[in-house]
Amino acid sequence: ILIGLIERIVTSDLNRNFLFLFQPAEEGGGGATKCLPKLEQYEITEAWALHVNDEFPEGSVYTRAGVLFASAFEVDCTFEGRSAHVAFYKQGRDAIEGAMDFLQRVYSVDRGDSVLRFGLIQGGRVRNVVADSCTLSGTVRTKAFELSEEAIMELEELGIEVATKRGLKFSQEIGSKYPQVHVDRNLYDKLCALVDVNPVEMKYVGEDFGVIAMKYPSVLFWLGTGREEQHGLHNSRFLPADSVIEKGVEVFWKVANS
Repeated sequence: ILIGLIERIVTSDLNRNFLFLFQPAEEGGGGATKCLPKLEQYEITEAWALHVNDEFPEGSVYTRAGVLFASAFEVDCTFEGRSAHVAFYKQGRDAIEGAMDFLQRVYSVDRGDSVLRFGLIQGGRVRNVVADSCTLSGTVRTKAFELSEEAIMELEELGIEVATKRGLKFSQEIGSKYPQVHVDRNLYDKLCALVDVNPVEMKYVGEDFGVIAMKYPSVLFWLGTGREEQHGLHNSRFLPADSVIEKGVEVFWKVANS
């Protein structure tokens, strides 16, 4: 889509400055953050971005003023114990058992407008030995960066409490940290005047474009790719049709001409 926009602009008579950013993927540690030092060399007045989604009809535009995507933190919680043969399990300190206790307590709390889930567990070495280590890898999603920080602190306090009770050691490692994606009200109104914008609720997905949106007035919108089948983001069968490319170019072209 961005290449198509570049082709249009460089062959047009538009007399203004544009900066095109092929943002590295967030999964590699936060591509937007790595781009900031370079971006700061330019006098950027506003930033625009899109994210495809087959939840919405192909070519449709969905966004909202205010928080569109959640703040997202990656977190690894590790319990360390003492190994022992399962025949003498009482001589050990079971890290998996501690992690289970911790996880049950985390999930038993009603977190209201925040999300705290773990998607990966790695623990133990062999089936007949008490695990001396267990790591839970997960994510925190909230409506604001500060709320994510608070959730991380509460998580660490709980981990220490569980570990102390069970004679274990607890450590916590934070990975990538993304602020919420905030859509500027004035730019949102501008987009609404150019194309049909459909309202959408905030979603607890994370996107490191939030780093850019915190620094510059910005808009991020969903560009629908949906047809008959819906697979969802991060599904191996998610493959938007090529026809959506020109539709995305057209939206950005209208913005560039406004």
